[in-house]
This record gives sequence, C-alpha cells and structure tokens, in this order.
Amino acid sequence: MADSTYAMASTLLDCLNEQFPQADLPTPGDFCLIAGEQMSEDIDPVNGEDLCCTGRGWVRVGDVYPSSNFPNPDTLAEPCLPTGWAQAFEVGILSCYHPGGDPAAATCAEHNQQAVYDIARIFTLKQVACCFQVKLKENPKWRGRKFLVQSINVSGPRGNCISRVMTVLVSIGKCC
Repeated sequence: MADSTYAMASTLLDCLNEQFPQADLPTPGDFCLIAGEQMSEDIDPVNGEDLCCTGRGWVRVGDVYPSSNFPNPDTLAEPCLPTGWAQAFEVGILSCYHPGGDPAAATCAEHNQQAVYDIARIFTLKQVACCFQVKLKENPKWRGRKFLVQSINVSGPRGNCISRVMTVLVSIGKCC
C-alpha cells in the first residue's frame, strides 16, 4: 500500500482553501504545504513582504509514530509491530494582528475585531476537520481510517502575527 501522507496533506489543504471566501475573516494571500518544525511568522527574506499581513493558510506534515492501536503509540517490540502508524498534520491560519505594526498600539475596537477574527479562525478550522472527515469517507482507499483532532491552539500575537493551528492525527498504513 502506497503511503498516503502526501495525499492526505493535500486534501487538508484543499479543505482549508474551500473555506474561503465564505469565512468571516480576511482570505490569506496564499495557501501552501510547508516542511519543517513550524510555520515562519516573519518578513519574507526575498521580497521583504510581511507574511502576517499577507496572511497564509498552511498544512504542515508533522511527526509520525508507530500506532497499532490508534491513537496510542506502540510501547512493545513484537515480531509484527507496528501494524499501523499515526501521522500528525498541522493546519493553520496566519494573520496580521494590527495593520499599523505593534499589537500593543491597537485600539479597543481593533482588539475587538481581532477577537471576532479569532473566533472565525476557530470555526474555519472546525469546518476543515468536517471537510476532511467527509473526504476520508468518500475515498475508497481511506474509508475506515480514524482521525483525531488533538487541539486548536492560538499563537501570538507575536510581533504582528497571530495564528490558529489545528493538530490532526490520522491512522496511516500497515506493515503486516
């Protein structure tokens, strides 16, 4: 069985894309798959563009671990283990907190607007999870796969960036 990690990451990205522009928050400037430990919340080193104010929706392929009893990690060494794997994915929405730069300088009305946007980011990520569940059921190769939303966390405001990140675990493949 071919590893379906890339296909699942792409499906999550498609689900994130599908939520805009009907979401009650500004549409990110781009949507991408990213690699590495975390999404960069910084100035683009090539063109000097503020990535936060451009906005970004992303899916990152996270850690993977042996899990014969999803979502629990294997703790025993047996001849035919692992019989399955758990793959983590991160789905995030990065936004600009205060168009003027410093979040501390935001007015009460701007803080209120950010609270509304943050609630919309949470709702949007929940919709991504629902979309992904439907796609798992529709794909004959993925039917019966289990998945678990671990959390939807906030990051920031840090600098001028704020983001919401959903971590999803999916059962992937079998060895024996």
